[in-house]
Amino acid sequence: MPVAKTTATDPQTSEAKVVVTSQSTPTGTAEMKSATPSPAEIGAAASALARLPRKRKIWSGWINGDRMWRMRPVVVPGGQVLPAYFVRRGFVFVLSPDTPEYQDRIFERHKAEDVQVYRSPHAALLGRQPPRAGSRPRGRPPMQSVRSVR
Repeated sequence: MPVAKTTATDPQTSEAKVVVTSQSTPTGTAEMKSATPSPAEIGAAASALARLPRKRKIWSGWINGDRMWRMRPVVVPGGQVLPAYFVRRGFVFVLSPDTPEYQDRIFERHKAEDVQVYRSPHAALLGRQPPRAGSRPRGRPPMQSVRSVR
């Protein structure tokens, strides 16, 4: 939704300048990172992913086409990243943080369309890396052309 602000351009003049900004567009510029991360950053990302627990996944529903399992991190409308406990009938039940404002509440309920699955920046960093020399390339192999035999 656009917001109009009136600011004076010079204190000596009575002319006013109208500035229209949209709240949906970010006003600050994002911090730019180099295209190739350093080996230390890659190692830190790999270490962070290696520390994640590896347990059997208990399926609990779907969010926007993504299959959900218990304790999968999601981004709730307030911007917090919380673990989703289960999905039922279009609602996502997330575990409440252990803070005074959520006292005596275990779950918070949000509409499934308002919640997004959290994408790990560590996994995204590792996924952008090219394969090592001599190893097989990442992703699905290209389709081989089928030759007709007569």
